[in-house]
Amino acid sequence: MENASKALLIAGAIILAILLIAVGMYVFNFAQQPKELAVDKMDAIAKEAYNKDIAQYVKDNASANDVKSLIQSIISSNSANIDKSGNFIAVTYKKSESDTEESYGDPAHTDNDDTYVDDISNRLSKLKSSIVSSKKYNISATYGSGIITKVTITEVTK
Repeated sequence: MENASKALLIAGAIILAILLIAVGMYVFNFAQQPKELAVDKMDAIAKEAYNKDIAQYVKDNASANDVKSLIQSIISSNSANIDKSGNFIAVTYKKSESDTEESYGDPAHTDNDDTYVDDISNRLSKLKSSIVSSKKYNISATYGSGIITKVTITEVTK
């Protein structure tokens, strides 16, 4: 009888230990969920901050000064993101709706090294100086994975 009661005590202790482990795992997993949501939210906030400087210029009938400021913001953003794959903003410029496009960079380009970014920045600076002050421009953005990857500037014809 004594052995049977010891066996019951040991079995009870094992069941209690298993129960405590299960409750501990449940609490641990429950505590991880808000942490994962915070990381997701932080990613969205980081994307919004990344887009903020460029997105403010996306509109129709933008002034030449807006276009020049946009181009300078793109140059700054690209320079700040050298060697960060996927963080490059390309530009497409059209003198009018029917004109051919001039491309400044490739949004799919994965190697944002100094040489590539400097070359595109120099070309964008020349574009910026060729913007005609008396004209209006339509500006649109292309997004990839929640961030702006390409900006299209089209000269508005009257």
